[in-house]
Amino acid sequence: MRVHQITRAEPPRPRMVEFADFDSLAACAVMLLSRHQPCRGSRLYRVENRYRLLFDAAQRIDPLSCGEFCLRQSESLSEIAYTEEHGRLLIGRDAVRQVGSAFMKDFLKI
Repeated sequence: MRVHQITRAEPPRPRMVEFADFDSLAACAVMLLSRHQPCRGSRLYRVENRYRLLFDAAQRIDPLSCGEFCLRQSESLSEIAYTEEHGRLLIGRDAVRQVGSAFMKDFLKI
């Protein structure tokens, strides 16, 4: 008799992606938009001269897709809470769409 082990999938966690400069952030936002990743649950913060995008847990962002543009990524709830508490909120809703659509035509010219 085979015994089947039931494992619970870990629930999705929010994600923080940190960028050294605005150009890297804009390039990543354009790339995500061009791949039709909606990113509706994204917010943009400025923390210690860096930019941080926070994605809600419901957003399915492939960690590798932002890897070439960002300094680092994290799913640490304490880091995300620190960003929300101490960071300066720049865009509170749909940050990827807003930044990406503003710079899409500039990046497509290159």
